[in-house]
Amino acid sequence: MSKHILYSCLATTLLACASCTDTLLSEQPVPQGEEQVLIGEDAIPGVLNIEVTEELADRLEAMADQPATRAAAVFTRAADAIGTERLEQVFHIGGRFEARQRKAGLHLCYRIRFDKTVPVAEAAAQLKKEDGIRMVEAVYPRKQEEEATWPQSLPIQPAPATRATKNLPFNDPLLYQQWALHNDGTVVDYTGKVLKDFEPGADVNAFEAWKITTGTPNVIVAVLDHGIYWKHEDLKDAMWVNEAELNGQPGVDDDDNGYVDDVYGYNFAEDKPDVESDSNDHGTHCAGIIGARANNGKGIAGIAGGNGQPGTGVRIMSCQTISGEWSNSEKSFEYAADMGAVIASCSWMDPFDPYERLSAFTKRAVDYFIQYAGCDENGNQRPDSPMKGGIVIAAAGNDGWITTDPKAYLKHYPAGYDPVVAVSSFGPKRKRAWYSCFGDWIDICAPGGDAMYQGSGGDILSTVKPTKDNGNTAYMPKWGTSQATPYVSGIAALIVSAKGGPGFTNEDCKHRLLTALRPFDIDADNPEFAGKLGAGYIDAALALADNK
Repeated sequence: MSKHILYSCLATTLLACASCTDTLLSEQPVPQGEEQVLIGEDAIPGVLNIEVTEELADRLEAMADQPATRAAAVFTRAADAIGTERLEQVFHIGGRFEARQRKAGLHLCYRIRFDKTVPVAEAAAQLKKEDGIRMVEAVYPRKQEEEATWPQSLPIQPAPATRATKNLPFNDPLLYQQWALHNDGTVVDYTGKVLKDFEPGADVNAFEAWKITTGTPNVIVAVLDHGIYWKHEDLKDAMWVNEAELNGQPGVDDDDNGYVDDVYGYNFAEDKPDVESDSNDHGTHCAGIIGARANNGKGIAGIAGGNGQPGTGVRIMSCQTISGEWSNSEKSFEYAADMGAVIASCSWMDPFDPYERLSAFTKRAVDYFIQYAGCDENGNQRPDSPMKGGIVIAAAGNDGWITTDPKAYLKHYPAGYDPVVAVSSFGPKRKRAWYSCFGDWIDICAPGGDAMYQGSGGDILSTVKPTKDNGNTAYMPKWGTSQATPYVSGIAALIVSAKGGPGFTNEDCKHRLLTALRPFDIDADNPEFAGKLGAGYIDAALALADNK
């Protein structure tokens, strides 16, 4: 996860987590029944999530045309006490997938907005007294950490002509700087200086994988993140396109999916279709790692970005879940599953405060995606889908610098949720990146960059939106488990491209993903983190091999 997206946590909470050896916060029980609702100091004022009973859900849906008044009508005791302003459903309910949405309990999930001057804990206590409310949960912001002074994101210089095409399979002019795809032990840094201190094989073995597939357009990867600058020269041909909305009437929900003008995805954080105006490059950077068009004579090559020929390269769906302090990842998972994505790339995490766990509604959303992605309204694999069920891949986090004690680690979510693939990060010398979180809950390790300790030029180069602030460059290096995560997502997309089809399941893909390892002992390379970085370094070529 990159420094640009990690959620800030209270310093006291981090220190407490880091020093804990026997009892982790994630082991604390989730409050239920009449127990006190734990409210952290970072809770957003004026908003709470509530889960209601079926009976209460029926009453609320009957008043759906009165969102500003229905809460007052049904929450007779709490409404006035907390200054209720609005009650809204967290998920979209309706359309041809309504039956499975209800089966998954998405219709029971509501968000109540109230007077911001009322303490969140007080409002939660009032709501817990109401009949028909089964769960009350605070809502937390997903904040960005402050910019670090190291390593700086420097504009990329043009490739020296003698190095730009040396032993490279494609003509992308900056491919030679993408050590994570292929690392022969040398690299040219951002000034054009030739370095020779990288470790050969510290990569994902992409060049060999590309001999089998470079990705196919029937595989859709949802990037749940900041928005994607879809006008980018290396991304505009990689985007998933909702043809009904592209060719429909502006301002109209042409495909009747509950969203208006969602051509390339949707901005769930701000409830609008506009995703390209997002000023944060994080989503664009992650999208480029997965699907930047390869062999097009421009910029970089995404790991599943095709080979320059029509009908190659996966498609990227922009599901903007973050904007400033707000997030709405829950509805993003539902949308991605219902609109055809089978892989969800999540370079973010839920905050620690007040205890480590996956928030209740995010868990419902993740489960929904895993079970129903690639499926029709009856739960059967769609004839146009290459896989039944979905895979969620998430960043382990960048808090690994807090402690190196293998008994004291920070378990982040959604990565820490067992059905999710948790990704740690290594650098170009095949060592754990200085920032990467670790623990026995990690599944796999992928390149995330480490120019601080493992060599100049050792961060991850990808796409950004050209702006005055970055010198109008379209490509910049960044680092983090946020960058490692889309490498794993891209490899999952290659697996589905090569092996997907009728009967191919998310478990088939996940098995290949987690058992295809580079021929290096990750524990021997990182003895102080033995058993804490995942099964090993991921290998894209082996993930596609027919190994009996």
